[in-house]
Amino acid sequence: MTSIPLHHVDAFALELFRGNPAAVCPLETWLDDALLQSIATENNLSETAFFVPEGDRYRLRWFTPVREVPLCGHATLAAASVIFRDLPPSRDHIAFDTLSGPLHVSRRGDLLTLDFPVRPPVPCATPPELLAGLGLPPLEVHTVDLALDLANLGKRLVIVKIPLELKPKSGPGKVKWIIEIVVGGYPTHLGGKAGLKKAARTGARDTQ
Repeated sequence: MTSIPLHHVDAFALELFRGNPAAVCPLETWLDDALLQSIATENNLSETAFFVPEGDRYRLRWFTPVREVPLCGHATLAAASVIFRDLPPSRDHIAFDTLSGPLHVSRRGDLLTLDFPVRPPVPCATPPELLAGLGLPPLEVHTVDLALDLANLGKRLVIVKIPLELKPKSGPGKVKWIIEIVVGGYPTHLGGKAGLKKAARTGARDTQ
């Protein structure tokens, strides 16, 4: 039976049983995806990170107990800490290749810095469903791809700016995008399926 090292790392913490835990499994070669998923399910942590060396870089993947995900910050830092601490040669920089592109982690003393990918929003036309849900013309609409998991690659984050003095019409206003509504220059959020009728006053996010 193959033995796979497993590290339990508490990210963002200076002591045991604090921070954000992740499992880290260094591999020499990739295992079957079903086996990777079974290991992550057995670990039952928010993410298990697996990595394989590729030259002077590493290929990094993350699995929750139920699926693979395209990006995870704390598990990336956890994987980097294992490499910095346990794997030769000694280094102060690590380059990971991931489903979200290259990620870089640098070390200065005991501090690790993660260079996270930037997905700047770009202006877009107002989706008709959004306009119908708001019941008013937005001042600005921007969009950016937001991959919450592999099943939702390509899902868009729509950022909308609306004037404070206008109120959208009543109604459920279900949308097909994850929405962040900026009111008076400040992003505000309202969880759940409260509907867009409250958007001008409080902001809303709806994952329908």
